[in-house]
Amino acid sequence: MPSKGGQRSKASERDASRGASFMHKKICPYCCKPSYSSIAETQRWECPYCGKPFLAIEGEERGRPVNHGFDPISRAPGDSEGGLRVPTAKHGEAVNVEVTVRTFAAVAEALGFRTMALELPEGATVADAWQEMVRRFPQLEVFRNRVLPALNQEYAAWQARLQSGDEVAFLPPVSGGNGAPVGCMWEITEEPLSADRLIDRVRHPEAGAVTLFAGIVREFTGGRRTVHLEYEAYRDMALKEMARIGNEVAERWPGVRLAISHRIGRLATGEASVMVAAAAPHRSEAFAAGRYAIDRLKEIVPIWKKERWEDGEEWVGPQTGP
Repeated sequence: MPSKGGQRSKASERDASRGASFMHKKICPYCCKPSYSSIAETQRWECPYCGKPFLAIEGEERGRPVNHGFDPISRAPGDSEGGLRVPTAKHGEAVNVEVTVRTFAAVAEALGFRTMALELPEGATVADAWQEMVRRFPQLEVFRNRVLPALNQEYAAWQARLQSGDEVAFLPPVSGGNGAPVGCMWEITEEPLSADRLIDRVRHPEAGAVTLFAGIVREFTGGRRTVHLEYEAYRDMALKEMARIGNEVAERWPGVRLAISHRIGRLATGEASVMVAAAAPHRSEAFAAGRYAIDRLKEIVPIWKKERWEDGEEWVGPQTGP
């Protein structure tokens, strides 16, 4: 049981673990280690491990930070590798919304991690989440007018309200499944792409024309020699956006079957990074649908590439959003 200052002896910790049915466990929001007490109501505790004060709330296992200016960034139990927990509640302000924030490509590199848990006041919006991240991590300021927000794997408005359990992603410019029309396919893969495989997937007895577009890693761009490219994707959302493209194609050209395959990871010059196959009764529809699909992919599908040259590297992409 914590003393007046919240300190516990090792013996009392052992006693607490033996009598767990009579003790109440609280997780320190800073070092994430447990404390125990027989007192259930809300009280101020001091962590016996890191010595920092926090609020032990009745009915909540995880403690809450006491002072906004005192909150460190700490790793949370169960977070994925590289994930961080950022407590943000101000003194006397209840934390009602906890969301998962995901970052990619240049944004993730600037932060040094890809996933974090963020606590915000009730009524917080996507914009509030971004502003809190910029406040915590000033290096994100350069992305303020470049990122697009996504909420639960769908593009979202900045003023969209957040609820606990939401997944928020801030997407830098991209390089430019489920719900698929019959005969269509979308995939993100680390394996080399196969033109024959995509053509076989879309061909059918009524198709008099099949077009295939293949995007290739070129060796020279504007006089600079490319050593290799690195592609990264927000996989779940990317597949949903590919399916969206498939549905748009089906509405415009009902007789077309479409397949899109995009490779991620490290690609050498001369390798295919993306392929789009379209099959239709006539060549005009096949050409139009294939061109539309690759153009839309470059606009809305969250896939990024890093160009590595002999004298530097850069994340590139002209994403314009939905």
